[in-house]
Amino acid sequence: MTTDVQDSLFTFEEPGDGESHDAALPPGFRLQRLELLNWGTFHGGVRTFRLDGANSLLTGDIGSGKSTVVDAITTLLLPANRIEYNKAAGAQKRERTLMSYVRGFHKSTRSVGGEYSKPVALRAPGTLTVVLGIFHNAVIDKTVTLGITLWTMQEAGQPTRFYSLAEREQTIAEDFSNFGQDPAKLKKRLKAGGVTVHDTFDPYAAAFKRHFGISGNQAMDLFHRTVSMKQVENITHFVRTNMLEDDDVETRINSLIGHFDDLKKAHEAVVRAKDQIELLKPIRDGAGTHHKLSAEEQQARQQRDQLHPWFTDQQLTLSLEHQGELEQAGKKLREDSTQLGSDIARLRHELAIVQEDIRTSGGGRLAAIDAEVAQLGETAQTQRKRFEQYSAAAVELGLNAPEDRVLFDANSARLAEVETNLAARAAELQDRRTDLDAELRQLAARKDEIDAELLSLSSPNSA
Repeated sequence: MTTDVQDSLFTFEEPGDGESHDAALPPGFRLQRLELLNWGTFHGGVRTFRLDGANSLLTGDIGSGKSTVVDAITTLLLPANRIEYNKAAGAQKRERTLMSYVRGFHKSTRSVGGEYSKPVALRAPGTLTVVLGIFHNAVIDKTVTLGITLWTMQEAGQPTRFYSLAEREQTIAEDFSNFGQDPAKLKKRLKAGGVTVHDTFDPYAAAFKRHFGISGNQAMDLFHRTVSMKQVENITHFVRTNMLEDDDVETRINSLIGHFDDLKKAHEAVVRAKDQIELLKPIRDGAGTHHKLSAEEQQARQQRDQLHPWFTDQQLTLSLEHQGELEQAGKKLREDSTQLGSDIARLRHELAIVQEDIRTSGGGRLAAIDAEVAQLGETAQTQRKRFEQYSAAAVELGLNAPEDRVLFDANSARLAEVETNLAARAAELQDRRTDLDAELRQLAARKDEIDAELLSLSSPNSA
């Protein structure tokens, strides 16, 4: 009997692989090599199966271990509690378990009385079992090694295990040997070498699915169903059952309606946000302008503050120069003061000499002359006042101002004529006054008559 191990069972393609890469390179992660140590009836050494990512056909006699190899690959990729071991050989019941592969059960022996049978194991408890799968993606030139290490210290139950994942190529001979048969030491050494180690299947599965680009569980479920399938009676039923997800139309429609409502609300929120942004743009622009002006003001203030020392330095320089000029001017003034003091002393000495000369050369007569000058000044002032009075009177009488002797004599000759004219003018004015007095009396009498008439008119009995 032969078992055909199809290429699709051991190839994992990332989304998009096979569309853009070179047709000469096979897409996705493909099983390059499978190594088994103490797995099932493969006992006492490392068994290596080289697939090199190509389609492979595993053949052999019944009981030669074909299903054992398939179960090893399945154990790398699926949790042990979901695997139906030896189903590839047509087993109808759980003839094999994970414990039977770890211990290497290969036959049964009966008791002396024939009451019960007991499986015979190739390996004693404590012996380590290792299954190693090396997968390679030629398109991105990346290698991932998956491994499971198992051992048990008891006759029944489930064996202890841990899973490992390395982003490089590993071998059992180099990476899973020479550790003294202590799983803790092996696990520590693997971690030290950059290998990710998991004690349970779920985080290990999530890790290799992430590397292989497997987004969900459907691909692994399909692998589980087809790895040991003998025949497909109805391809339509097989595809519908195993490759298509259940589709609840009503739920999808309700979900689409909900999504539409959410999108509508989101669109309204976006429009509202855009309107708010438009309303806030002037504030943003104003804030930017304010920030710019504040920065410019701050820079100007800093520049102004930095100018204070410069102005102080310039003021100090000018003050020192001015101080030097003042010192020079003070020095010159002190020299001039000394010179002027000398000149004053000299002039005072000369004045004293002149005064003494005056005193000895008729100084008394000079004093008398000064007294006469003062008296004549007073007389001149009195004559000036009389002249001004005469000039005012001459102008009023129509005479000439006495600027010289000739005009004064002419005014004196005209005094008789002026006197005659004044007398005639006085008589004329007297006559005019007399006429005005008579007219005044007449007007007063007329006034009295009018007052009497007004009084009679205003009396109540006048009617």
